Amino acid sequence: MNKPFNKLSEHYLIPLLLPVMTACLVILVYLINELFKSEYEVVNYYRWNKAQWTQYREQVQLFLAIFGALMVAQFYALKIKKSWFFVFLMLLSSVAFYYFDSSLI
Repeated sequence: MNKPFNKLSEHYLIPLLLPVMTACLVILVYLINELFKSEYEVVNYYRWNKAQWTQYREQVQLFLAIFGALMVAQFYALKIKKSWFFVFLMLLSSVAFYYFDSSLI
């Protein structure tokens, strides 16, 4: 039996979630790039010592886990199509974007 058409999810929440997913994907690509950056490049270019590089790398790994989990949850939300889950993930993503922007830079 077919599921009933949910206008709120199909017309408003899914189109709002897709740009959020795109932003999460861009941040994931950036974090993967930062994770595989060599220590030699960072120490010579940014003039960081070993402790600063280790702390930065730990932050990158934390954000990689956060945004990876968000991407998995967002794909799952597209599969189950629950309105409350879309809204929850968009709010959670906005908190993650704010935390990423304020602490990593």
